[in-house]
Amino acid sequence: MSRTVALCLFALLTGCSDPPEVQGVVKDIWDKPIDGATVLMEGAEPVTTNERGEFSFVASDSVMSFNAGKDGYISNSAELTPPGEDAEMPSVDFDLYPKPESDGFHLIARSEYRHLEAARVSEIGTELRSYTGIADVGQVSISSDEKLKFIFQSTLRPSQLTQLQLQVHRLEFTETVMVPGVEGDTSVGINRWIAVEPVEFDLQGLNAENLYMIKLRKKLSPGVYAFHVENLLTNNTPGSLASTPQEMQVAYPFEVK
Repeated sequence: MSRTVALCLFALLTGCSDPPEVQGVVKDIWDKPIDGATVLMEGAEPVTTNERGEFSFVASDSVMSFNAGKDGYISNSAELTPPGEDAEMPSVDFDLYPKPESDGFHLIARSEYRHLEAARVSEIGTELRSYTGIADVGQVSISSDEKLKFIFQSTLRPSQLTQLQLQVHRLEFTETVMVPGVEGDTSVGINRWIAVEPVEFDLQGLNAENLYMIKLRKKLSPGVYAFHVENLLTNNTPGSLASTPQEMQVAYPFEVK
């Protein structure tokens, strides 16, 4: 006997007109309903959301497992334990992240993704000490009162990202610095955004190939920040930049206002 038939028989024996249902809504992360999303419940036929993102299933008397997804979105899963007797059945709601249209870093802003453009890293200094930095911080800025999150799309595996030492740093614009020279300390014009303080973050794989969530652990103070790899913005050893492939000699800046 199927679970649905059993629940219907239970409803008839107990005088209920309809078997219990579990309902829910599928939306994107900006609270817009997703029409035509497919929702799976283990042991039941899949259903499709309506224009309001709504769906429903005949409820089970045991833990229910769900998955929601649609082309162009990152799927998500959930579980629901039936409530006690006479308690109201909770809803199962999903917030789906759209898949970015391109590789790279995408700031999750209040109503859209903001793609971080690559900025070329350059090296300036002497044979004894050099500085790396970027001249342009791009156009991506955000007024934030919360911890920022990013979607990162890449062909790299998590182990490869670990090897590349993905980092985030706060930057400061520096006009000149004193560096050691043959005749003593020498003033060198930098005119670059230089890394001054690391920012801690968590990297989490998502339910899609090559997609990651980056969550900053603390709210950021106003200023300019950048993602980079292989210590590009922190290595002051002369010639260090040349050891990095040219296509990777970039950072990804953003500004918090």
